[in-house]
Amino acid sequence: MKMLLVCYLTRRLFGPLATGASLPIFLALFLFGGPVSAVTVVDGVSYSSVNPTIRVYRAFYPEGVSQNAKLPIVVFVHGGGWYKGSREDESITPSSCTGDQTIACWLADHGYVVYDIDYTLVVTVATAADLTLVGPNQVSSASYSFKRSDIGNNLVIETGFGWPGGGYLITSVSRGVATLASSPASTDAGNGVYSLIQAGTYWPAQWQDCNCFLRYLAENAGVNIPGDPNNIQLMGQSAGGQLVLMMGMSGNSTYPPNCDHSSTRYTVQTIMAASPPSDLQTLYPVTDGQQDIRNFLGCVPDTPACTDTSEDASPVNYVGENQPFVATFSGSLDTSVPPSNPKEIQAAYSDLRPPVYSPWTLYPGMYHPLDMFFSQPCSGMQEPSPCGSAGMFLADAYSYMQEVGENQPQPGSSRLRKNRTTAR
Repeated sequence: MKMLLVCYLTRRLFGPLATGASLPIFLALFLFGGPVSAVTVVDGVSYSSVNPTIRVYRAFYPEGVSQNAKLPIVVFVHGGGWYKGSREDESITPSSCTGDQTIACWLADHGYVVYDIDYTLVVTVATAADLTLVGPNQVSSASYSFKRSDIGNNLVIETGFGWPGGGYLITSVSRGVATLASSPASTDAGNGVYSLIQAGTYWPAQWQDCNCFLRYLAENAGVNIPGDPNNIQLMGQSAGGQLVLMMGMSGNSTYPPNCDHSSTRYTVQTIMAASPPSDLQTLYPVTDGQQDIRNFLGCVPDTPACTDTSEDASPVNYVGENQPFVATFSGSLDTSVPPSNPKEIQAAYSDLRPPVYSPWTLYPGMYHPLDMFFSQPCSGMQEPSPCGSAGMFLADAYSYMQEVGENQPQPGSSRLRKNRTTAR
């Protein structure tokens, strides 16, 4: 969308009041709207022989570029509470580019190669509120009969009704009764609220998938597929925001890689994280997505046994020097990831000595999705005016990406954009 530049300049010239003004944006659409240039979309390519049906991507790049073209790369990671979503989101990464409205099509039209990746989604086998303690380490459920195939699965029990809460590995099953690796409660426990999570689908499986894709780019970008492995931008929303932060900040050895690609010769230049869960410990008590976090971690963040897991999955704990340039974005009305949570990233970088600049942008009146999604009609998307355009987030993210590329600073440089206002 050529309207992005106009929207961006409008806000810079007329200030925050222009953020909600529909007239300048309408004029931008009227004056500068037009057909997208030719964009090639390639779908269904596996990026690993390990879990090949899950590790799949959709690519967008300018038509006519060669497979060894060294274009800047954007890796987009979708959201969805870690349990839903895919690369096939037509509102961001569509199957074809017939217009310039979506993020992937717009970026490909402006010289980027965009890779939207699938990753392991959390699979909930069963969930109910009728868990009963039938032995020291044994439980049953009135609505679900545990099976031998559940051995190795994780039983996540919510705190309450005599249950201390936590994640418990199922070690054996007999006649519908599950034996757990440790005792989940005392003898007076009542109806327990639980989710049974399939083995291998909770953290850190998602990190392993995302890290494997970066290794895939290190070996293939600029050789077999378009892109420059030393000029990678990461972009994600919600759960995808948490994942891109972890991809770019946690290094390559935080967890066992579980990948058939060994090279780590790649460079992440920027990380653009929209509504990202940044500190799962502080987020859990205030979010309306507590169950998503429990299932994702395989445990309950406010229990002692889960402290290490939730801290290890929190990007704020990986803030340090000599990292990619990190920008986070929040909506003031977000109840899933309240703005104070992503802002912790900015504060952590500011606390370094010397401080590192990491902008946090707050959009007044916006909800969790921000304005990332192109959808017509979008009455249910909680999007601001104009309905049906990926606007302010993309304009701001693009400006950061461009400035990093133009200035070519050291990753995490405190000199970058030091005079720019970071909260709107």
